[in-house]
Amino acid sequence: MSHLTLVPKNEHFIREVFTDFLLSREAMLCSPATLDFYKYTAGKFVTWLVKKSISNPEDILSSHVRAYLASLRSRNLKANTIHSHARAIKTFLRFCHQENYIPCHVKFEMPRVPNKAMPLLNPKQIKQVMRACRSIKHKALVYVLLDTGLRRAETSKPCWGDVDINSGIVRVSKGKGGKSRSVVIGVKTRRILLRYRRNVPNAISDSVFNLSGHGIRSALRRIGERVGIRLTAHMFRRTFATLSIKNGMNPLHLQGLLGHSSLEIVRRYIQILDGDLMQAHREYGPVDKYLK
Repeated sequence: MSHLTLVPKNEHFIREVFTDFLLSREAMLCSPATLDFYKYTAGKFVTWLVKKSISNPEDILSSHVRAYLASLRSRNLKANTIHSHARAIKTFLRFCHQENYIPCHVKFEMPRVPNKAMPLLNPKQIKQVMRACRSIKHKALVYVLLDTGLRRAETSKPCWGDVDINSGIVRVSKGKGGKSRSVVIGVKTRRILLRYRRNVPNAISDSVFNLSGHGIRSALRRIGERVGIRLTAHMFRRTFATLSIKNGMNPLHLQGLLGHSSLEIVRRYIQILDGDLMQAHREYGPVDKYLK
């Protein structure tokens, strides 16, 4: 028997449905960060619906979603932010349909995200950032971020026992989506980590950097202020992906290292620079190559 006949429809009904949605994400072992994401995005949509006197999921129309997204746009929020809200709302409404809270899908067009180049570091800037690190800990942090493409939250998790200095394999448990994987660090990064580890007591069991996600963000901000660059872990992730491809890495291998489920997501991280396009055209352009 469906929820539509079991649950009384009152002014609290849609909030109860949203609570059921959050519980379903917990049952799927979503991370606390993912749960907070849904509470902040889809949760605000539910609050907006209640203010519009919409208490029954059956009454949600595509026009409501469009009106809500338009209200976000009127606040001059970034396109990526609005897209994130829309993605969460779509997930919530899909759940409502699957659980028989609503009889059919509520379809709406997802907001477009501009395909613009995201900031990354060039080799000269990388050297500037390294010189701006005033402690061996911060230098080791930057080396690991640049050499692995780890997300900020993932960088805060590994313990020394997860790092095999001999092979360069680093185990990442419960990355995004609760997935575990291995990444690799090169010889130079391993040597920096060895130097750093000599200054860390109880280095076998402790967290490598003993920093939370916020702590990593703060450390990168301070380093970036010294060179006039707004540094983020995601900037290092994009730099790792772009330079790895530029140096000849197989995209499938890069997909595994980044922990992405598809090559399409990897493609979003890779930025082909103008100089690379010019070089590619010089090597493979059909007119210059075949017409004399």
